[in-house]
Amino acid sequence: MSSARARGRREEGPGDGWQPLAKRVAAQARDFLDGVGALATGQGGDEVVPLLLLEVSQILLAGAQLGASQDVIPPGNWEPDVGADPDLDQLRAGLAARLVHCDEYAELFDPYADTRPTAFRLSDDLAAVAADLIHGLQHYEAGRSLEALWWWQYSYVNHWGTHGGAALRALHAPCSTSPKRPPQAEVGTLKPAKVPIGRSGAGGARRAEVRWVVGRRRRWHQAGGPAHRGYPEGGSLGGRGRVRDG
Repeated sequence: MSSARARGRREEGPGDGWQPLAKRVAAQARDFLDGVGALATGQGGDEVVPLLLLEVSQILLAGAQLGASQDVIPPGNWEPDVGADPDLDQLRAGLAARLVHCDEYAELFDPYADTRPTAFRLSDDLAAVAADLIHGLQHYEAGRSLEALWWWQYSYVNHWGTHGGAALRALHAPCSTSPKRPPQAEVGTLKPAKVPIGRSGAGGARRAEVRWVVGRRRRWHQAGGPAHRGYPEGGSLGGRGRVRDG
């Protein structure tokens, strides 16, 4: 992951207002890792697909902000070493076991150039996103918040954003093509096996369906699943094109 460093930009420092934003993005990353880790162990039960869809949607909102924000150029030409890459084989295997019927899917790697789909695995995509988020958290927890922001943005644009976006589409497909949807009488109840999520018409029926999914997720968190602390807000971050050290 090396490239020439961007030239002609002002170098930002830790005192330029990045700390609050770094804290929010770090919280989003931790929430994703906690949520996906819990789902990989089976805590989501039969609702693993819609719950993963929610986890991926939330972290991609943080990623979209990173990609749309002004570049940040940390001091120095080299990214400090954070040590060995995390071992995510257990996470990957756990997700593959929960997604046995929908782990493999087809996607156009480049939707503007490719004409033939490429085979992907959701378990690989989610592990790839987790690895990049962990790498940034290692910078953040070492007190290098600017490095963390640079890494999260750089890797979103070049790696985990692609995996996350493809996973989002793949996770959405089984939810949107289910032949049934929760009837009004079941909204807000604990009957996922009898009331699968599916396509609905516009207006109140769709809103009822969304409330049912969100209600299930809230109860899952209250029963011991990881709680989420909201979406990233405001600010700008960025910076691409540095060389990794080590």
